[in-house]
Amino acid sequence: MEFIRFKNDDGIYAVNLTVVSEHVLSMEFEKKIPENYLAGFYQLNKNNNIVEGTYEDFNTLYRAYKDSVSDTQIENLKEKLYRGIATRADITRVTRRLGDEIAHVYGFPIPRRRVPVQER
Repeated sequence: MEFIRFKNDDGIYAVNLTVVSEHVLSMEFEKKIPENYLAGFYQLNKNNNIVEGTYEDFNTLYRAYKDSVSDTQIENLKEKLYRGIATRADITRVTRRLGDEIAHVYGFPIPRRRVPVQER
């Protein structure tokens, strides 16, 4: 269990923070996800809440477990994420996208297709 504080919020949240790979973190909240999580966050020392790490430059993937998956499938995915060997297929097999639902609630569009960047 880790403790974090979002940059635009004074609240301290308990999360399971897992380093998946060098530049990838997995964050599972114990309670409801706060609404102000897009500005970045600080990882806090468990004993005195001093900042141990700052995370500002990130992309967020919004996923939730599918209703039809078993506890075993969820645990297998967590293990693969922890070991850094989860593939996109592993993740999509067990989870569903939340971005469309979030965009609908807040009224912003989600692009359906990425435009390739041309090299110069």
